[in-house]
Amino acid sequence: MDFAGVVDEFSKMSIFKIKAGSKLLEVLDGTSSHGNDPDVTIFPYSNVMNRLKKHFNSRDYVLLQRQKFRSMSQNTDEPDLKYLKRVAAVAKLCDYGEDQLLENVAAVVQSNALNIKVREASRKIMRKGGNLSDFFDKVRGFEIEKLHEETFMKNHQEAQPAKQQIAAVSYDHHMKNANSRQQSSFVTRPDKNPHQPIFNQTRMTGSFRGRGGAQHGFRRNVSGGRKACWRCTGSFHLPQECSAIDKVCRNCNRLGHIERACYRLPSVSTRKRHIVEDKEQSPPMKLKKVAMVTTDQDITDEEKDSVSV
Repeated sequence: MDFAGVVDEFSKMSIFKIKAGSKLLEVLDGTSSHGNDPDVTIFPYSNVMNRLKKHFNSRDYVLLQRQKFRSMSQNTDEPDLKYLKRVAAVAKLCDYGEDQLLENVAAVVQSNALNIKVREASRKIMRKGGNLSDFFDKVRGFEIEKLHEETFMKNHQEAQPAKQQIAAVSYDHHMKNANSRQQSSFVTRPDKNPHQPIFNQTRMTGSFRGRGGAQHGFRRNVSGGRKACWRCTGSFHLPQECSAIDKVCRNCNRLGHIERACYRLPSVSTRKRHIVEDKEQSPPMKLKKVAMVTTDQDITDEEKDSVSV
């Protein structure tokens, strides 16, 4: 008021009502004038200032503020510097001296700060001494360091998923090319004859021959981790180096693979040929001699006479 050049009590009171907040006006309403206070009708502004000084300097108010000060905790989303300033602002209302102010602020921050670096800095302040400005600068440096670290992690986390996506796409493309010739789960059934047996593409030859050659070879290749040759179902060479590259399949009459590796269903003639081969390869039946059994009707009269004699 003196700096603005206002000297009239009523003018000061009008400015006070405009500038004072709602909380300060509530505190003022909770106070009352005593006998030694200036007259409210003649000196209204001086009366208000005297009542507020008595309230804020009272023992009850100081104890209440100290209790509130000791229980101040940091919120989860509250920055470290903002929390430190809030603690220091409440500490100034507790009627501490200059040395006691810094010591109590450091003690509260050490007990309730969430950042371990801030707690370590408060312990150093309590042990070595200092002032609030140095404490503020130290915590401000921690926040800048944390901000730089978050920016670094954000930039690198955005770059890593892009690399992983590229690697995943290339891996899927490689696996599709590698497995294009090796589809063992495709099964077909003719619609005209539902009772006809089902032939698996990779086990077709072994299933209708009854020998299981292709089936055993397929299992061995899968267990060994090798990719079977699609020309002959072998596993120790590449398809372009296969000896069946210039042979004609007896099932589909196409050049480039043999019947054992053919992916088409066997034709009727092929099945008949395999049945004939199986009969030719099976050993002939051995006929055993059986003694002829005769009955009484087959014995002639002469034999009967010889037997009776």
